[in-house]
Amino acid sequence: MRTLALKMFKANIQQYRLFILCNLASVAILYSFIAISVNKSFKNPTLVDSMISSNIYAPTALVVLFSCLFIPYTHSVFMKVRSKEYGILLTLGMTENEARVQVLIENLVLCIFFLVCGLGAGTLLLLFFWRFIRYGIGIYGIPMTVSLTAYKLTALYAGGIFMLSLAVNLLGMLKSSILEKIKYTDRTENGGHARVWLCVVGAGLTVASFTIMFFFYHIQSNIWFVSLLVCVLGSLLIFFNGSALIDYFKRKHPKPYLKRLFLLSDMKYYYRKNRTIFFVTSWIFFAILFFIMFSLVTYPNFTRNAVTYHPYHMVYTEIEGSYRPLGDHEVQKIAEAHDNRVVREDSIKFVRNNAYTVFDVADINKLLAKSYKVQKGSVLYVYPYDVNDGYEHVTDRNIADFRMDSSEGARSFSVQDTVTDPLFGQVGSISGRILVVNSQDYSWIASHSDSYKISGLLHAYHFADWRHSKGVVEDVAKKLHEQNGGDPQDRFYQISSRIAAYRTAQQSSNFLTFAVLYACLLLYFSAIAMIHFKLKMESMSDNKRYQGLYRIGLLDGELRTMIDRKLRVIFGVPFVYAAVLTIAYSYYINSSYGYGLIGLASAAVTVSIFLLLHITVYRCYARSSFRQAVAGITGIK
Repeated sequence: MRTLALKMFKANIQQYRLFILCNLASVAILYSFIAISVNKSFKNPTLVDSMISSNIYAPTALVVLFSCLFIPYTHSVFMKVRSKEYGILLTLGMTENEARVQVLIENLVLCIFFLVCGLGAGTLLLLFFWRFIRYGIGIYGIPMTVSLTAYKLTALYAGGIFMLSLAVNLLGMLKSSILEKIKYTDRTENGGHARVWLCVVGAGLTVASFTIMFFFYHIQSNIWFVSLLVCVLGSLLIFFNGSALIDYFKRKHPKPYLKRLFLLSDMKYYYRKNRTIFFVTSWIFFAILFFIMFSLVTYPNFTRNAVTYHPYHMVYTEIEGSYRPLGDHEVQKIAEAHDNRVVREDSIKFVRNNAYTVFDVADINKLLAKSYKVQKGSVLYVYPYDVNDGYEHVTDRNIADFRMDSSEGARSFSVQDTVTDPLFGQVGSISGRILVVNSQDYSWIASHSDSYKISGLLHAYHFADWRHSKGVVEDVAKKLHEQNGGDPQDRFYQISSRIAAYRTAQQSSNFLTFAVLYACLLLYFSAIAMIHFKLKMESMSDNKRYQGLYRIGLLDGELRTMIDRKLRVIFGVPFVYAAVLTIAYSYYINSSYGYGLIGLASAAVTVSIFLLLHITVYRCYARSSFRQAVAGITGIK
C-alpha cells in the first residue's frame, strides 16, 4: 500500500505542486495585508494621518474574504482527485481507517508546508510594501517591523479555514461508497438539475438589486448591503441554472439546435462542470473592478477636498491672554526667506465654549464672500461640511433654541436656519458646532456670556504660491512654539494649512491606489490560478475526451476551436457579469454624492483596461492549452 501510495504521489506531483502554490500565494497575500493593518506605528495618528492609515482596511477585508473562498475551493477540487485515488486503494485492500489516517496526515503536512512557505513569502511582500510606503508615499516615520501578531492571526485564520474545509471534505469521503469515491468528480460536477425558471428568478433578483440602489440609496446608504445580498443570491441562481437555457433552446428550436449540436452540447458540458468557478470568479472580478473604480474616483476627490476645506492657505489661532501671535511683518519675512510672499492677511474674531464656536456674520460675509443674513436674537446653525465631499454626514434640521446665561440675566436665541458650509475649514481651535450671529448679538455674547469665555482670533493668510508654502508653514509653527511653548502636538493650536492637507490627500490617494492595485492584481492572478488549478485537475479526463474524438477524425483546427470555446466561456461569462455589476453599482453609489457620471466614466475606463488584460491572458492561456492538448494526444512531450 505504501508503494502504491508513493507511486500515486509521484504520478500526481503536478496537482500537489499546484495546490501548494495556490494556497501559498493566498497565505502570502493575506499576511502582507494583516501585518500592515495590525502595525501600531502605522495606526499611530502622530506618525501617519488617519486619512492614510484607514485606507488599508478595505483592501484587507477584500483579501480576507477572498481567502475564505479561495482556500476551501482549491482544497475541494484537490480532494475530488484524491478521493478517486483512495477509492482505488480501497478496492486493493486498504481499510477505511487506514484511508482516514492517511488523508488526515497528508492534509496536515500540506497545511503546515504551505503555511510556513506562505508566511515566508508574505514577509518578503511585506518588506516590499513597507519600502513603498516609505519611499513611494513619503512616510518615513514608520519602522520596518515584522509582526508576530500578524503571523499568529494569519496562521489561525488560514489554518482554521483549511481545517474546516478538511472536516467537510473528509466527512463527504467517509459517507460515500468505494464506487462513489471513484466517480466522485463526475458525480459532484454533473449532479443536480438546472431550471429555466430559477435562472429567470436570478436575473430578476439582479435587476431588483439595482432597483433597490436606485430608489433607496440616497435615503439610507446602508441599503447597499441588502442590495448586494440580493445580487449575490441572483447570481447564484443564474450561474447554477444557466445550462437550462441550452435545454430550453433545444426543446423550443430542435432543428437549429441540431445544426449547432457540437457547439451547444460542448458549451453545456463545460458550463455545468464550471458553475462554481463562474460564481466565485465573477465576484472576484467584480471586487477588483469596483475597488479600482473607487480609487479612480477617490484620488481627485481627496485633493479637491483639501482645497475646499482650506479656503485660506494658512491659519493659526491667537487666544486672548494665553497664546500670542506673530507680527504680520514677521510672517512676511519668513515667506520671503522661502521665495514666497503674503498677498493677503485677515483676522477673524470668535468666541467659544466647550461645545460651540460663535462667529460674527459680518466677518463671514466680508471675508468669504457670503450673503448670510441673521436676525437679532437668532442664530444660523452651521454644519462645517461640503455636501459634495464624497462622505455621508448626519445633519439634524430640528435644532433646539439656545439659552445663554449672563450676569444681567439669560437670553434665548432661536435657530433661524441650518446650513451646510465648510466656512474656514478644518481649524483645530474651531469646534464642529458653529453658530453665526449678527454683530450686535456677537458683541453681547463676547462681553456678557458666562460660558463663552474663550476669545480669540484666526490669523489667516494667502500666499503667492501655496503649493510651495510647506517651508513657510513649518517655520511659522516653529516660531509660534518658541514664543508660546506648550505641546507642539496639541491639535487646538496646530497650524491649519492647505499645503499640509493637500500633501496628506496625495499620500492617502497614492497609498489607497497602490494598496487597491496591489491587492487586485494579486487577486486577479490568484483567480486565474484558480481557473488553472481547476482545469489541470480535470486535464486527464479532458485529454481522454480529446483522444477519443481524435481517433474518429478530429482535426487540429477543430481541437483548437473546442479549447477556445471552453476557455471563452470560462474566462468570458464571469467577466461580463462582473462588468455589468461594476458599471451599475459605480453609478448608483456615486450619484448620491454628485459623482454619478464620474463613477460611470471611471467604471468604463476600469472595465476597458481590465478587458485588455483579460483578453491577453486568455489568448496566452488558449495557445498554451492547445499545445498541451496536442502533446497529450500525440504523446509528444
